[in-house]
Amino acid sequence: MTEVTPLVNTNKYVTANYSFQDNKKMSGKDIIIPLVSEEGEKDLVNEAIDKKVIDNLNNKILEALNKLKYEKNIKETGTVITKLAEERKKSLSKEDTRYWAELILKTAEEAGISPELVTAIIAKETLFEKNTDTPGGAGPMQVVTVTISDMFSNSNGGRKIMYDLIDKTTLDKILYKTDETGNIITDDKGNPIRRYNSPAELRHACGQDDKLGIEAGVICLKMKFAECISRIKGIPLKNTITKLKSGELKLSDEELKRYMLITLKNYNSVFNEYAPAVVDSLQNSSHSTDSFNLYRVPIKK
Repeated sequence: MTEVTPLVNTNKYVTANYSFQDNKKMSGKDIIIPLVSEEGEKDLVNEAIDKKVIDNLNNKILEALNKLKYEKNIKETGTVITKLAEERKKSLSKEDTRYWAELILKTAEEAGISPELVTAIIAKETLFEKNTDTPGGAGPMQVVTVTISDMFSNSNGGRKIMYDLIDKTTLDKILYKTDETGNIITDDKGNPIRRYNSPAELRHACGQDDKLGIEAGVICLKMKFAECISRIKGIPLKNTITKLKSGELKLSDEELKRYMLITLKNYNSVFNEYAPAVVDSLQNSSHSTDSFNLYRVPIKK
């Protein structure tokens, strides 16, 4: 029995140990219950212990279910990664497969987009090579210099204000230094302190940090998707982004597929077969056209 100190103004307290049916004992040292009277004392103690047992069981069950769901998602994404790699004559180790599965799932969930789409793009762009920096682009999704310059600032033709509309939280995290709690660090004048002094530095960082590279690539893809819809529907880009995020702008399955094909062609204009290959990869894997919607769910932060 754990020794505890009585509460102020009373010398009555109780600690309890209890066990489950499988005889696995769980310490009750954290159950400290002040007793206000002899009458009803037993009911008070039992009620508190029962609640603690139920709460602990519920938490453990929820934790176990979440872990099972996470591992299931990792396995499914890993299977897709392995399949796409093998189709291109590349073999990935179990460690590398899990590395990419975890990275893709986490980033896609935070951005509110389909992990299958991110996986298909990375397979086409860099074939799951880590820390890639080529003349054509940087990072797993090969973000190009002009795009990085656009999202870096509003000066010299940059369009950071539009990228802020898409996902200001992630973009701020990319561009500015943060403390341990995730808050942006500012200078004496209250201005945010940049992580990188130039778009070139940010581009290089995307090639050295795979998660950063995917985050930048996803924001770029969302911008090109919004630009495509803005042009075709004749809606100002700012309004298009706002309506896509709110869900006000509804798109049919055919529209989603069509806009995604155009978006991917604009994302990678070098290879003609690039966009159809990504779309076919998703459709052949029995994924719904919802995977093409880059604004399908609220961003998770």
